[in-house]
Amino acid sequence: MLAFTATGFSIGIGLMSFFDIWPRELLDLVAWLRLAEEPVRWQLGLGTLASALLAYASARTLIHQDERNAALYAHTGKRLDDLASTHGNAAILAAARGDGVAVIDYARAAQAILDADHTAWQFHHPPRDPTVGPPPRIDF
Repeated sequence: MLAFTATGFSIGIGLMSFFDIWPRELLDLVAWLRLAEEPVRWQLGLGTLASALLAYASARTLIHQDERNAALYAHTGKRLDDLASTHGNAAILAAARGDGVAVIDYARAAQAILDADHTAWQFHHPPRDPTVGPPPRIDF
């Protein structure tokens, strides 16, 4: 909010300078700031302040995104561990017997968990280069 306020003041100073419409009350109130004499310096200063504040806010958002992803990864890992503990041995025995249907069902259940994780991640991060990294889907 402070960054937008600083940007607004910067724009206001620029407009008042361009149209040469300095309110006398404003100049009397803040005479020590020398707004009318050095408007460009104030515009640049407020613009720099606004840019710095917006960059800081954006960096903090990315930090919080990493925390959200870490929580999501932990949840996905727990769901995969639960699937392995409840159905993993049955899938191994089915594979030993040659029962491909049971193995594929187990793989599809694991894929559904990974798809949910990938969809949640992709919702916040649209792909920049789809050729980088492994494909998010296993074909059966």
